[in-house]
Amino acid sequence: MCAPQKMIRAGTGEASPAAHGGSRHKPKSFKRFSLNVSVLLTLLLLLLAVTKATAFYDPQAGRWLNLDPLGEAGGINLYQYCYNDPINHIDPNGLAPGDPYPTPLAAALAGLQDIENLPATDANGNEVINGHIWEFAGHVYELPCKEGDKKTYSYSEPKAGKSKNSSNPFTDCKNKPIMTFHNHPRDVLGDTDNPSPADEKLAKEGFTQVGETYPPMPQAISTPPVDPKAPIPVIRVNTDGSVTPNAGTIQPRK
Repeated sequence: MCAPQKMIRAGTGEASPAAHGGSRHKPKSFKRFSLNVSVLLTLLLLLLAVTKATAFYDPQAGRWLNLDPLGEAGGINLYQYCYNDPINHIDPNGLAPGDPYPTPLAAALAGLQDIENLPATDANGNEVINGHIWEFAGHVYELPCKEGDKKTYSYSEPKAGKSKNSSNPFTDCKNKPIMTFHNHPRDVLGDTDNPSPADEKLAKEGFTQVGETYPPMPQAISTPPVDPKAPIPVIRVNTDGSVTPNAGTIQPRK
């Protein structure tokens, strides 16, 4: 019977441990491979978590590659990003309007800021309807919450009125409104502390349109000052007819 042949470790002249029945270790390259697979799986899970919560945006096209996470509440163009003006505006989560705000007034101020930020021109440089030359309006509503949770509020997408000096805050109303907001265009400069008679009537008497009646509710109105670079004061018209002259401010469009 022949003796077993020794396995010689290359370059040493020593017998390999396997030749004496010792255990054979896994090569280091296998360990590195296992580690790389673990890292890749972790990154894949993180990627899946991120893509489930957000959307991808193409800066060259100026639009989302998938649907706006907010859906139609963010506008009828489900692929639009920041009114197609990403230079002056940001929307990292695609969730405004619709974001929660602590008070109805805070939500109304956000809606008025959206109106003020509407771009004056389109991609070709042509003037478009915007809050500087046209009246826009929207409404504030309470967000659903569980019993015991703190109430939060949000606002509808501002809509342009049928004329430059009038608007309907209940256009495409899908939620129960509790407050309205609208802007006064910059070419209708007047007394920034007093609402128009129509504004007072809406706050005190409510509003009726085809098939729907809305009860009296407060209004937030942005009233632009003469200086186009100055902060824009916002007044609040209450249901008893009183006016809060300095309810808040919004910033002028850059």
